[in-house]
Amino acid sequence: MPLTIPLAQAERVRTTYLCSDCWEALVEIQFDRQTRSVTLACNTPDCPHRGMVSVQYVEQRERLARIWVRNIRKQLANELTWVKPIPKRTQSQLLVELGYY
Repeated sequence: MPLTIPLAQAERVRTTYLCSDCWEALVEIQFDRQTRSVTLACNTPDCPHRGMVSVQYVEQRERLARIWVRNIRKQLANELTWVKPIPKRTQSQLLVELGYY
């Protein structure tokens, strides 16, 4: 469902909000010169686009999901053989992976 908003708010909404269903960026699909409004929608095919969420919300949910996966992996590593535990790395190995050496 496309969202029609005034032109003055279009750029701010487009850069700070994402689709609430697929968390993809909103794109401009129509510009009405008479009412000076822009219609924004999700660019993902078959996405119902029922609303929008802020970029900060999506980043927070992704951060929490990574923490959740890490904790579950630690807990299940002893119980399930197919769950590989996170390997321990030294400080120098981490710095090499980050590109400092």
